[in-house]
Amino acid sequence: MLERFDGSEHRAFLSTEKSDGIYVADLNGTNEEPDLLARISDAGSLSTLEFHYQTNSLLASDDEKGVLYRVDPSMEPVLVAVLANNLGRPTSMAVDEARGIYYISNSLGRHLWSLRCGPGLVCQAPLRFAEGVAVSAQTAMMVSPDGALWIAELVAR
Repeated sequence: MLERFDGSEHRAFLSTEKSDGIYVADLNGTNEEPDLLARISDAGSLSTLEFHYQTNSLLASDDEKGVLYRVDPSMEPVLVAVLANNLGRPTSMAVDEARGIYYISNSLGRHLWSLRCGPGLVCQAPLRFAEGVAVSAQTAMMVSPDGALWIAELVAR
């Protein structure tokens, strides 16, 4: 199960593996069951969820089709937009909020993508870097306050 927490709104976003739906759970206790937030009709398998606090939106990657989606829960109906295509097999993601950069791992091509986005999440073409990096579905990434990208392989080789 994929999950991301939005602390300001007390919501958790959930998606099961091999699912095209994203669910939202109200952590204030007003809903007992998670509600369907968005269904991405052409998605193959959502593999990563990441909450972007500056735009109050959710990023979701599809590891079968190599697509990065933006899901904006503040829009009515919920807006689902494609930010980038042809990302191989995205398996993990990190957001550098201060610099507007998304880092996406590609386990299929063994490299990382860097995606720079401006206001309104208008993005440049993804840049491929860090060739030969051993990333898998068990890779975790995060960006430190100084902008350094940290990668941890969660399974010993």
